[in-house]
Amino acid sequence: MRTKRAKYLNFVKTDLKLFRKQKAPIVVVSAAKSPRELKDEYSLLSIIKIFEKDSEFVKSVGNNTEKIIEKIKEKKSKDYISEGIKLSKLSNS
Repeated sequence: MRTKRAKYLNFVKTDLKLFRKQKAPIVVVSAAKSPRELKDEYSLLSIIKIFEKDSEFVKSVGNNTEKIIEKIKEKKSKDYISEGIKLSKLSNS
């Protein structure tokens, strides 16, 4: 079991280095299947801190996640039509 976990953590560490090198956005998710399985943001970020000591990196992970959540909310809006297009109300002035 321990060897399996160590191999997985090494795999994640390698991926993180690659993502940082390519300046790709990184998002941390819990993969929870029910609300009871959800972890708070600090638990998820603590996993990243195992690999990355850079506080700026941790902050960027949070910002990327917030941007994605906002984009999802926007797409679910009744005013959303397509990327960059949404309905707006005209005022009768």
